[in-house]
Amino acid sequence: MSLIAVFASPALASEQVPFKGSLAMVQTGEVQGGFLIVEGSGSGNATQLGRFAMTYHEQVDLSTGIDVATLSFVAANGDGLSASSIGHATPTPDPNILLLEEVATITGGTGRFASATGTFTLQRVLNLTTGVSSGLFTGTISNPGRR
Repeated sequence: MSLIAVFASPALASEQVPFKGSLAMVQTGEVQGGFLIVEGSGSGNATQLGRFAMTYHEQVDLSTGIDVATLSFVAANGDGLSASSIGHATPTPDPNILLLEEVATITGGTGRFASATGTFTLQRVLNLTTGVSSGLFTGTISNPGRR
C-alpha cells in the first residue's frame, strides 16, 4: 500500500489546474536586421499566481510576422514563473491596432513554481502608436499546491 502512495506522488505533482488571467503591458521595439526586437513590462492578476508583475523579450520575424518570446512573471510574494511563446499578429481596420495571439509553454520558475509545467494562450490588443497592450490568457498549469 505504501509503495502505491510513493508512485502516486509524482502524478499529483503534475496535476493540471486552470490558469487564467488578465494583463496590461507597455512595450518598445527596435528593428535589427530582419527582426523587430521588443522589450516589454506590465502587470496583471491570474489564478494560481495572484497579482503579478511581468517582463518579456520578443523577436518578430518581419518576413513572416511570427514572433517568439520569453515571459517572466513575478507574484506578489516573489515566486517566479517562466514561459516561452510563439505567436502572430492580425491586422485590424485601424492600421495602428493589431490583434495578437500567442501560445505559451510554461518552462518552470522559482518558489512554488520551481517545477511548473503547463500551457496557455494569450490574446491581446496592441496599440502601435502608444506601445500599450492589454488582454486575457487561459490555459492550465501544474497545481502549485501539490508540490
